[in-house]
Amino acid sequence: MSDVTICIVARFLQEIRLRFPFFKVVVAGACAFLLAACGGGGGGAVPAVSTPSLSGTAAVGAPLPSAVVVLRDAAGNTLTTTADAGGSFTFADTSLVSAPFMLQATGMAGGTTFNLYSLATGTTGVLNVTPATDAITAQALGEDPSTAFSSSDKIGAADSARLQAAKTRLAAALANVYAALGLSTGQVDLMTTAFTADNTGLDKLLDVVSFEVQMQADKPVVVLTNKVAGTGITVDPEATNPAPLPASTELALDVGSINALIASFNTQMATASGIASPAMLDLFTTNFLEEGMDRAAIVEDLKGAVGAKFTGFVLQACESSGSTCHVLIGIKDPDGSEGPDAMVVQRGSDGKWRFHGDQSPFGYSVTPVASARFNVGSTGASTRVSLVPGANLNISSDVLNNGSATYAPSATLQFSFDGGNTWGTAVQFTSTKCPGNDYLSIVNGNASDCGNFFPIPEATAIAANAAMLEGKLKTRVQLFSDDNFTTLVDTHVARVTTRLFTNSAAAQALSRTGVGITGLESDYRSISFAGVGLEFVRVDAVVGTSPAQGVQWQGGVNLLGGKVTMADAQSQCAGSSCATHFGSTARFSSMMLVSRTAQNQTVWAFHALPGFLVH
Repeated sequence: MSDVTICIVARFLQEIRLRFPFFKVVVAGACAFLLAACGGGGGGAVPAVSTPSLSGTAAVGAPLPSAVVVLRDAAGNTLTTTADAGGSFTFADTSLVSAPFMLQATGMAGGTTFNLYSLATGTTGVLNVTPATDAITAQALGEDPSTAFSSSDKIGAADSARLQAAKTRLAAALANVYAALGLSTGQVDLMTTAFTADNTGLDKLLDVVSFEVQMQADKPVVVLTNKVAGTGITVDPEATNPAPLPASTELALDVGSINALIASFNTQMATASGIASPAMLDLFTTNFLEEGMDRAAIVEDLKGAVGAKFTGFVLQACESSGSTCHVLIGIKDPDGSEGPDAMVVQRGSDGKWRFHGDQSPFGYSVTPVASARFNVGSTGASTRVSLVPGANLNISSDVLNNGSATYAPSATLQFSFDGGNTWGTAVQFTSTKCPGNDYLSIVNGNASDCGNFFPIPEATAIAANAAMLEGKLKTRVQLFSDDNFTTLVDTHVARVTTRLFTNSAAAQALSRTGVGITGLESDYRSISFAGVGLEFVRVDAVVGTSPAQGVQWQGGVNLLGGKVTMADAQSQCAGSSCATHFGSTARFSSMMLVSRTAQNQTVWAFHALPGFLVH
């Protein structure tokens, strides 16, 4: 065997060791022998074969701590790693995969679960996963990345020219923002520039600009919003020179120091004395108001939650001055459950951020909803019956039950698309339609409908979303002390910072969250489920044809481990009839899965089980 042949064989065996670790014992001795022979016969050492690796950051402005990051190539090969507390991740050895490949990162920030994607068509040592890379990937692939990720053919069809065009397009749309933040378009690559999730530089861009992929006429349109100025644009995937997103001097706002407010809050929440301290009171503005509670009342309310803490924030929007901002903050209870809470913070003349409240004299929420209904077969396979975009109005129970606020048997909700100058037709809600409810039921719906959900027509949703991009979308909720909507008690007007669902956006959200039943026992006493961003599960049971009380697990879906059983239902049920409702002769008749999107919208997925199908 010649020296050249020995060297070739030696290198080949080294490559086998790297790519197929399970052969390392077999080839180790031969590899060492041949390398020695190669070095002796050729007079020079064989260069060490370096192991290829990949690193990046998973972040949305805030890091995605402990995010699960999955790499998948066109051959179906996968690698999985976990990000650290700062969202940084590393694949130490990527020799078993090859480009093109995609990354998927699933993690939580601001109490909200994010499921984001990125794409590489060639060799790279850095690949980030952020809302920006998600948007670029969508336009490079021509579809929602969540759909492409599970398809080897679609990953394999990824084209480097289209990827570069998508990056160039988004960079052009962000040119003004780059300049305002002191970033250089030529030096920053949203996908491959290494950064730290510390609210500066590239991460600051993720803080102050939102990237949302919306499938419109089967095209991935990217909606960019300047969160501080409240203005936005849409970027068509076929645009070659998109108009840039308007920048503003307010982009320099130090939103990162909101973390100092969160840290101070957590310090005080650790003990009862901390909650009762003047330092805690100083974390709230003097004119704080939230659901009718001032800062003294809210601090008193917090005394029952010692040990709860905030886990971080995601900026949603700021008012025109830039000093009052809407944020989603993650709240972790002592039992470990975590979820989002929408809050308003304000920066004072002393430079400190404080909790300001939504300035509402009563508690309520208006949430965009994609309401889906499924029929489930005996094997667990689901067929979608309907998908309706809309919203729901939830008035807090203290308003209804004559608690700390005024009793209100009726209310109306209106939208304004011009900043509050004119108002649309009122949607009416009343307590007299379904007296047993602890919330107001919609009047405009079916006679038997005791819910608080109302559909929103496609044209209305499109117009509303256009108004939101201009910072002009608002809601007005009015409470009345009679059933005839004549004696006005309270009014609150609020800016809307969450887009309404269109038909295509509702379908996309349903696909992205992936909520659904994954398994069903033949006796219908055990149901497996899955979904991204799940907030709660509700099951209903029957004995014969007699319906039982619904049981919900809110904020603790993770404790169920993806399955709910009749024994779970009985243990959670409260009341003397639980043993009958969820006993040995009972079976489940339906399951409701509720998930929250990264845009703070809600997906409802109602599943009717065999024998109780919907039509």
